Amino acid sequence: MVNQAKNLETILNNLNGTALYVIRQSDRRILYFNDLVRKAIPHIRHGDICQDAWQRNCARCPLQHIGKTGTYETDRYAPVFGEPTLDVTAISMQWEEEDAYLISLAPHKPSEAERRLELERRKLETVTAKLYPRAISVNLSRNTYSILHNALDNLNNPPATGKFDDLFQTASDTLHPDFREEFGNRFSRKALLPAHAQGTREIVMEHRQKRHDNQYRWTDTHFIFLDNPVNDDVIAILLSRNIDDDKQAALRQEELNRARQTILHEALKNTSMYEFYYYPRKNLAILPRRMYEHYGYRERYPDVPYDFAREMVFGEDHENYFQAYRKIREGEKTATTTYRLKDGQTWREVIFTTISEDDDGRPTFVVGLSGDITEHKKAELENIKLQSIYDFTIQRNYDCILIWNVETGTYEARFSDRFDARGMPPFGRNTSGVRKFAALFVCEEDRRPFLDEMLNASLPEKLDREKDIHLYFRSPQNGELRHKELSLCYIGNKRQRILMTLRDIHDMLKKEEQHRQALTEAFEAAKSANEAKSHFLSRMSHDMRTPMNAIIGLTTIAKNHPGDTGKIRDCLEKIDTSSQHLLNLINEVLDTCRIESGKFFLEEKPFTLSGLIGDTLAMTRPAIQRQKHTLRVNVRQLEHETIKGDPQRIQEIFLNILSNAIKYTPDGGVITWTISESEAAIRGVGCYRFVFEDNGIGMSDEFRKKIFEPFEREKDSRTNHIQGTGLGMTIALTIARLMNGSIDVESEAGKGSRFTVTLYLKWLEDASDHGHAFAPLRVLVVAGETGLRDSLCRLLYELGSRHDSASSGKEALRKIRQSHEKRQDWDAVLLDNALPDMSGSEAASAIHAIRKNGKPALVLMDDDWPGAATDANDAEITAVMPKPVFKTTLTDTLKRLRHPLKNAGTLAPPAARPQFAGKRILLAEDNPLNAEIACELIAMSGVIVETAGDGKAAVDKFAASPAGFYHLVFMDIQMPVMNGHEATGAIRELPRPDARTVPIIAMTANTFPEDIRKAFLAGMNGHIPKPLDIDRLNGLLQKWLGDTAFHPKNGQPLQTA
Repeated sequence: MVNQAKNLETILNNLNGTALYVIRQSDRRILYFNDLVRKAIPHIRHGDICQDAWQRNCARCPLQHIGKTGTYETDRYAPVFGEPTLDVTAISMQWEEEDAYLISLAPHKPSEAERRLELERRKLETVTAKLYPRAISVNLSRNTYSILHNALDNLNNPPATGKFDDLFQTASDTLHPDFREEFGNRFSRKALLPAHAQGTREIVMEHRQKRHDNQYRWTDTHFIFLDNPVNDDVIAILLSRNIDDDKQAALRQEELNRARQTILHEALKNTSMYEFYYYPRKNLAILPRRMYEHYGYRERYPDVPYDFAREMVFGEDHENYFQAYRKIREGEKTATTTYRLKDGQTWREVIFTTISEDDDGRPTFVVGLSGDITEHKKAELENIKLQSIYDFTIQRNYDCILIWNVETGTYEARFSDRFDARGMPPFGRNTSGVRKFAALFVCEEDRRPFLDEMLNASLPEKLDREKDIHLYFRSPQNGELRHKELSLCYIGNKRQRILMTLRDIHDMLKKEEQHRQALTEAFEAAKSANEAKSHFLSRMSHDMRTPMNAIIGLTTIAKNHPGDTGKIRDCLEKIDTSSQHLLNLINEVLDTCRIESGKFFLEEKPFTLSGLIGDTLAMTRPAIQRQKHTLRVNVRQLEHETIKGDPQRIQEIFLNILSNAIKYTPDGGVITWTISESEAAIRGVGCYRFVFEDNGIGMSDEFRKKIFEPFEREKDSRTNHIQGTGLGMTIALTIARLMNGSIDVESEAGKGSRFTVTLYLKWLEDASDHGHAFAPLRVLVVAGETGLRDSLCRLLYELGSRHDSASSGKEALRKIRQSHEKRQDWDAVLLDNALPDMSGSEAASAIHAIRKNGKPALVLMDDDWPGAATDANDAEITAVMPKPVFKTTLTDTLKRLRHPLKNAGTLAPPAARPQFAGKRILLAEDNPLNAEIACELIAMSGVIVETAGDGKAAVDKFAASPAGFYHLVFMDIQMPVMNGHEATGAIRELPRPDARTVPIIAMTANTFPEDIRKAFLAGMNGHIPKPLDIDRLNGLLQKWLGDTAFHPKNGQPLQTA
């Protein structure tokens, strides 16, 4: 037994961090304690009373809650500053056959919520350190303090921890004598505790403190009481900062302005106007005694206009009140505002005048004059209100209002402007007025009951009983019978006058019927939509599994053919196609969800139609060529090419319609895209029409009516194999309508479709006037397509060039020979690459063989501009011009032809992938697979890539590197420890010149406009979506690392928007 007791004692003494002791229930005397208790309380002895051993610190003892049922309670003792947090537990038990309590004390294990709270506290401490060089945590109840950080150079800096009374005494000893008494009245412990008990939240004081150079400097001290969720201790934080420079400047400014203030004060002393002084750079307003005593304001407002508005200004008038201060801060010399006080009844007017400014012209001292305009405002508002109410009521709600005087038997009437009074007298006798009213406004079938009711002698008594009476009848109006309501009620308590109001309720009754019908239709529509959505989910499961099946299957095939390069390349190309299709499906579903939730927004930025249409054609050209379609693009009456809008979303409309035309037109079809511009009703806005026509399979009339409904697809065996979500046209119409535009559809099954997209877009420039700019040039247009020939001839006419046209290569050769014989050689030939009798290259070679003196210059026009450019040098082509031909493109080409020396040389070959050897990039990405893919793609350009697994690691790597070590940072957004936005902010705040200049690019799957805006607001310079597109990636690298990239001076920030 002895050995067992010793073994038990050994176990209890070696419990990790747990102190144990046992007390008798009857007298609370200590029966046992382990070594940790002896270490904490060296004077403890067996037989001591519990509360004596703990010096009666029993405020949160669990024995107060344990009761007499043998159960136990667990409580937590958590001092706020300077001591560990403990979990204290009391358990009822038997100890050596006596009723006893076992009490254990163990270090508190913080919960996840507490750890998050501690992290937020540390963040707050970091922010505080930026604003206040000294921050001290204080426990007034325990008379303790702990310095969180201290960068002030005050004389006699206190130790890191200690008694608060000592801290107060140290601060008082270094105060200027003029401030010691007030400082003691505010910040001594005996003053702070009562202030807290009275509900004070913050105490502020500006004072002069002695520094290490024995000079007194101005200091700003804030004592802020904090909520204590743990116990009843009074805790706070003490913040201090040096404001000597600002204070000295303010004092000098006050001296300069004091004379002006005195003169103004004397001038206003006997008036109803009151002056005050506003210092914009400090957001400070100071009120003379005469004003703050009269109005009951404070003497100082240190955060004007906001603190004054919170205390004194009526909520609805805040913005109007702020606007005057905003005008002054923005440089206006004077400003005026009117506002109501908190009661909503008292009006004030304030007139501001700037008295002095700094060297940059910003106001430093402003005088405000305030006066009471309540009576004037009341009279003004009352007149406006009464007239407005009367006019609004009769014009909006009633056909007429009549006042019927019971005593005199007369009436007065007022008719609304929209109501035909039909000669009804505006005043007269009641009886004759009723008969006249019935004859003019009541239909014959309802007239007798109306007169019986209105001419009944007991009508006033009936009205007295029923409070109000409503008569309903029909009135002939504009060839139809409209339902009317005449309401009667007494005005006032004397029962002398009756108010009669006539209103038209015909539309209301009609709407009620329509509403009932709409409810029925809505039910049917909801039922239909639910069926469509169910069908969509079933189809989406199939459509998403199809590319996923291809990706998985092709990956397996590639793995099983490791040495077959051709097979692997074929698999990879098909995997890429399937991946793009899957990504498009996901994007369409996401766009639809945003439309339904009302979070679908457009951007507005400058772009050119030529560039947008060229990009769209480049994206659809492979599919057009694959299905052997002919695409004709006609540009007509296009004056403004540089416009403002959302090019990405406009392109989305075009791609939806073009891809449908390509998919639903059998191989070898013809697709036409016509672009035109007309003037809109709004100045500076053009009406742009884009007409897409095809000779495909068309659609049924039934499907045409619901083509824009989500999840709808044509039920046709010919189209079942074509992949799609049925969401593209829904998204396209939404985009068009957000631009105040429309999409109209004409189609017939078996005969093709015609889509007309109408968009209203802002002009960014006036239509260029190049009239007669190219008058000396003689240009021959050679094109087999009539629309292209006519369009080019019209553009050349507008540019002032002499021109002619030919529809074939042979005709062009004949006209060139004739012009040479007449010694009137053509300066240029615009040569279509798709002529009916020969190719453009063949025609160019034939023309080259007969031309003299380098004339004419040959300009080749082709849909596939890159392909045509490759062979252009072999055919002696001077320039290549993409189709469709826009006015700006033609103008630029003709300019180059007029100045050949400036454009000498052959056509440049396609650009190679950019190489940036020696450049170093930091990639922040938490997903290892994504990091590996990004590293491989980025490294193709020759750069050195280093990685960081989260935002914090990226900040640490950047901070540890020499200045200029990293040339670019790619930053993921959603990362553990520190996300991309926080990491970017942390890098920008680092105290080194390249922290503000290094380009940081968001690399994220979040691609919506608001996500991109958040990236820019966080301090990033660009955005690239996942999955990464190699061409877009190379474009970004060229922009930020290429020879033409912007290289700021040290400390000069990059533009982020």
